[in-house]
Amino acid sequence: MMRRTAHRAGFTAVELLVVIGIAGAIGAALMQLFISFGTTVASQRAAVETGSSATILVDDVRDATLQATAVLSSHALSGTTFTTGTTTLVLSLPSVDASGGTVAGAYDYVAFYASGTSAYKTTDASGASVRTSGTNRLSAVLEALAFSYSSADVTQATYLTVSATTSVAAKGATTTSSRTERIYLRNI
Repeated sequence: MMRRTAHRAGFTAVELLVVIGIAGAIGAALMQLFISFGTTVASQRAAVETGSSATILVDDVRDATLQATAVLSSHALSGTTFTTGTTTLVLSLPSVDASGGTVAGAYDYVAFYASGTSAYKTTDASGASVRTSGTNRLSAVLEALAFSYSSADVTQATYLTVSATTSVAAKGATTTSSRTERIYLRNI
């Protein structure tokens, strides 16, 4: 007579250990992938933030300078006196009406300056202008803002150079972006 052997359903200990080992290796690989992805995303965000912040700042300075009638040595805007120098720029712009034409005898005043890690633009618009008075933050990641002028007497300047450096630290690495531009005053 033949003996029947009973087959037990289930896995052997060796099979379970192999499956657990493979699952652990896959889990570790996925964890490393997510960490790497997070670092890449953070560094890309930092690069975009620094690059766009420097660009916005310099573009805003250029747009205002091209419309300006003069660089002013100083002017009081919203109760604060701003003085043009290496870190501050004060401009006089002709006021603009709703149709885009200039308003005779009316001027708007704009100051660009840095405070800590932020760069600001303060506008003091005349009552006849469509420009809005107030202060706008142009950058929150500023490292340096510098202005230089074609003349030692800033009121006689025919052009200026603006240099903006922005910086962001992300995941242990610092991303820096710099932008420099020479801008000629057209309305002098």
